[in-house]
Amino acid sequence: MSAPMSPFGAVIARSDSSKIIDFRDPARDDPDAPAKQVMKTNFDDDEYEAESNAYRRIQLVEGLRNRVPTVYTLGGALGCSIIMEKLDGHLLRDVINGLSPEQRSVMQAYLKTTLEMLHRDAGVYHCDVCSKNIIVHNGVPKLLDFGLATLVSDVSEPVRHNYVRRDLLSLDDIFAEVASREAHKEALAHIERMRRDRDYYPESVMARLLPRISISYHTKELIDAITELFDKPSPELALPLAHSITQQRHDDSRAVRILLECSARLQESSSDAQNELVLEMKERAARYTTGKPELNPSTRELFNGVVDFYMRTCPEAVRQQGHASRKVLDLRLELATHLNAHCAYADTLEVCEEALDKARSTGILIGEGFVRAFRELLRDVLDGFESKIREIEEDKLIGRDLRMSLAMGRYLEVL
Repeated sequence: MSAPMSPFGAVIARSDSSKIIDFRDPARDDPDAPAKQVMKTNFDDDEYEAESNAYRRIQLVEGLRNRVPTVYTLGGALGCSIIMEKLDGHLLRDVINGLSPEQRSVMQAYLKTTLEMLHRDAGVYHCDVCSKNIIVHNGVPKLLDFGLATLVSDVSEPVRHNYVRRDLLSLDDIFAEVASREAHKEALAHIERMRRDRDYYPESVMARLLPRISISYHTKELIDAITELFDKPSPELALPLAHSITQQRHDDSRAVRILLECSARLQESSSDAQNELVLEMKERAARYTTGKPELNPSTRELFNGVVDFYMRTCPEAVRQQGHASRKVLDLRLELATHLNAHCAYADTLEVCEEALDKARSTGILIGEGFVRAFRELLRDVLDGFESKIREIEEDKLIGRDLRMSLAMGRYLEVL
């Protein structure tokens, strides 16, 4: 009589927190056929509880059954183990580089729907979305490993959106990394061709590629080459180029200069569409200087320049509102907020005062929202001044105590 078949097969995967082995049901499965199930054993009780709770809810959602592994048994006599279907395929991390952009786009959309159903219908946040936790089975991506999952019911309402956002951003990052690497490679190829062919000028192509290149690929060499070869970029390229430069966090003055020079060239035309582009570039330049007092022109000068340009070029109906218009008040409030954030309290006070005085001089009633926003900002300024005064007083006391301690030390030495 032959020995009964053991349900446990070879280990097919192992991590610090779990292992996965082939599993056969002795009562039903052919011992000579490939295993159709696996058993995942969690070494960590908390991870097992999180994963089993997630799968219990997932099993109740019909639409998710083909988007995650089918689960047959949870715990019981098997302890912290889960019996589930064995999925033949490859982890997304191992195949993503071989997928076409179209295939990646379809797969990303499919996984996004999976996450949305997981959040909305099953009440589960995955919390560990990455390319090693997705398997491509018969061309279909399935979400794996719920060991770090969190139930929606365990999260307070005000912060639930953070969990949703984290899952979706993690998914975006998987595919953005590949797209970024490809865009970077393509940009370098265009740069190399430009160096060989002076008549080749792919400005629109470069403007399309730059936003797709992540910070990790925004190398100084790439940016230097683009600014050298496109020394007078159009707005189409100037805007993404300036943004790429600021992401490097080492030469914001170059970004500001590119935008201001481009806007100056564009101001020679007077079309409404171009005025909007000029305004956008001036606003971006002003924002890139915030918190950087060493840059020239200053943040305040640039924001004032934006207001002046807007007042000259806005539609007549808006121009009649003057300094009480929503756009002008928005800009002055933004400037004051930036100044206050960097403890420039006197400048903040002056900007608030100027904004409110000029708005009142138009005779137009200022919206309650703006009044409230400026009032709250002025309270912050007063708090900042009071904090500074306390620091000065404490410094004086520390200085006095130090002088007394030194005097006492000299007195004791004499004694």
